Amino acid sequence: MDPNVSKALSLLAAKFESEGRPIEALHCLHALLLSRLLPDQEAKARVQTGRLMLEHTSTTPRAAAC
Repeated sequence: MDPNVSKALSLLAAKFESEGRPIEALHCLHALLLSRLLPDQEAKARVQTGRLMLEHTSTTPRAAAC
């Protein structure tokens, strides 16, 4: 993926999260994870995804299943 696109998706995910729109943020992070990222970028996207899932689902097992 073009580095500009991955940076834009990361920034967009952060913007959506700050606006209280976790579903949109998760979509951006999911798109990032479908591309080839550097290990540190992938780790950050996975941590953000996990945190959002845990914060915005009603049960932990439900979040872990996604």
